Amino acid sequence: GVMGTITQGCYIKGMSIGEAGAMAPIDYTRLVFTVAAGWLLFQELPTPATMAGAAVVVASTLFITWREQITARQAKAAAIEASD
Repeated sequence: GVMGTITQGCYIKGMSIGEAGAMAPIDYTRLVFTVAAGWLLFQELPTPATMAGAAVVVASTLFITWREQITARQAKAAAIEASD
């Protein structure tokens, strides 16, 4: 419980310091480490359904991040054009 609280506090602080859109995809590396820990400690591998669900979540996050970056660039370009 204590380690979970510390981890969550560090995560929130990191998100407040860094750009959340850039940090969110990196957060999903936890999936890889969790699978590795589950295999090493408990000799368990995720089911195909679990892997498919994880793939959907990761793909969705990457798509949203990509789309938001494009939208931000377009808004910035429009603001620069409007100020000229």
